[in-house]
Amino acid sequence: MMTNEAGAGRAALGAAVIEAVRHVRWEAAELLTRHAPASASSLLRARASELAASAAGRDQIGSVALERAAEDLDRGRPPLGEGATFYFDLPAGPGRRLEVQRGVFAQFRLMEPEADALVATLEAEIGKDLEQAGEAASLADRMLDQARVHKLLWDDPRIPAGSAARLTMLCSVPRLVDRAREVRPIKPGPIAWFRNRRAVAGMR
Repeated sequence: MMTNEAGAGRAALGAAVIEAVRHVRWEAAELLTRHAPASASSLLRARASELAASAAGRDQIGSVALERAAEDLDRGRPPLGEGATFYFDLPAGPGRRLEVQRGVFAQFRLMEPEADALVATLEAEIGKDLEQAGEAASLADRMLDQARVHKLLWDDPRIPAGSAARLTMLCSVPRLVDRAREVRPIKPGPIAWFRNRRAVAGMR
């Protein structure tokens, strides 16, 4: 039986994939008004490469979505015609996750400055997204969703992130939770495990 936190994490990841599909479909449609499919495909791949270097979970999902959209254009298919299922159909078995974890922890260190900078960037971006709503509770909820997404994505073999970006993503989880708690107090839950720095270090 899925715990509430696990269910919330999967829901947050699903929402992030749906949002990426929406943005990438729009971007592909806009490019196709000005470029031939081959040129549009190249431009989508260039953007995917940019996002692949980011430690933000939503950028990583965006990178995968852009790459898939480029493949679809190359094959004469509508970009991301299958919707969010494109991501969840990619292989991500336990063996591949273990491989990713070994690569990350081979250079393990707590990426404190990088994680702090990432949290500040995400807070600013989310704040812009919610500017019209102007609800602090929504900002806290969205930051918790980002923490859940990062917790699920840091060792996900489906994203293109390198080990340093993945480690930054992992180390951002407790900081996102702390910042959300500052914005609006939240009840402790399973995700609070990531607030213990020693617990993170002990995963090596």
